[in-house]
Amino acid sequence: MSEIKYTLGLLSKLLNLLLETKVEPEHFRLAKFDKGTKNVVAILWFILGKLTNNTYTNIPSIKYYMTSLKYPRENFQNLPENMSKGSKEVLLAISFILNEKIDDFVKVEIENCPLNPDYDFLGVNDDICDDEEKVVLSHLTSENDCKQYLMWVKGKLGQSVKQIEEYDVQNKTLVDKLKTDLPLKFEDLSLNRLIAFISKKYCKQFIEKTDRIFEILEQYVLWKRKEDIFWKWMKTVLEQKN
Repeated sequence: MSEIKYTLGLLSKLLNLLLETKVEPEHFRLAKFDKGTKNVVAILWFILGKLTNNTYTNIPSIKYYMTSLKYPRENFQNLPENMSKGSKEVLLAISFILNEKIDDFVKVEIENCPLNPDYDFLGVNDDICDDEEKVVLSHLTSENDCKQYLMWVKGKLGQSVKQIEEYDVQNKTLVDKLKTDLPLKFEDLSLNRLIAFISKKYCKQFIEKTDRIFEILEQYVLWKRKEDIFWKWMKTVLEQKN
């Protein structure tokens, strides 16, 4: 019993980090017996909503999503929208998509952190068009207007490509200069790490953003080591007669 409690604790913490929810191991235990106390049903719907890219209040949309995945349980489709009952069915639905979705959420977190070399740590604004240059398509009323607009777009694309090329050259020059000015042991640092290293402001942001992903990855590794215990427990949930 203590092992499954520990495992549910790992899962709860990971879900809380990824989905910004407040689920506890006790919620899973109560759901096994189809209990509705401690807002169990609402919390589980919230988790399922996040996992299916919906809001937990949009239950019809969540059900439709599960149908698109060919989720077979008819009892789930018959659950009331007022969340008055059905914690066990919602838990079973969560388990149906949990493994793949957790992996997806972790991948997104990795992509959106400064450890990713492609992450725009400085938040560069790539909108290079001035307001007066933006064309409203509804104003194109003739074939000649369309031709003029296409010529304008072609010109802007050429200008943008040139600016991107110039930016890449300047960026490489800056990075090379930074690496030249640093001790040899820092030569292989990514641009984001270099920025964090030389700037107090960005160092703080870098630490804050990477602290989150490190915490998520640590919890994810612990969960992966114990998830077999969860799936064995879910079998007992499925077999539980309420």
